[in-house]
Amino acid sequence: IDLGARTLINAMEIRPRMKVLDMGCGAGPVALAVAFRAENVTVMALDSNPRAVQCTEHNAEINAAANITSILDCEGSSASTGDFDLVLANPPYFSGYAIAELFLDTAFRALKPGGLVQVVTKTPNWFLERMPLWFIHINETEAKDYRVISGRKPRP
Repeated sequence: IDLGARTLINAMEIRPRMKVLDMGCGAGPVALAVAFRAENVTVMALDSNPRAVQCTEHNAEINAAANITSILDCEGSSASTGDFDLVLANPPYFSGYAIAELFLDTAFRALKPGGLVQVVTKTPNWFLERMPLWFIHINETEAKDYRVISGRKPRP
């Protein structure tokens, strides 16, 4: 597990019966940690890489994590439901923040009002500047070489 994923796992706030979205799931370590952190949690794990989705599916299967659904999705359209309690993201650093921007926009559409997004990064300034466009109560937590930036979707 890379240090960014480990940092996110240590920082995530999981409660029973939560509906959680793991954006950019990779091989699924964050999704797996969510699945076993509390009872009756459901996890949707998205990634734009078919191999990553296959790895997440395989890892969920061998760990008997039937509460994880893995989806190949490069635009975040599968998660535009507005009923997630938590969105977790470890966006890649390439693309000049275009992928990070997509992750934040998807998180906003996916979250229910009052829902929480948590993003792990080594470059917090961009997130601290951009997240207030969508979210309120922005918070930064330091963890070794990483920062976890969180925010809440406003209630109407």
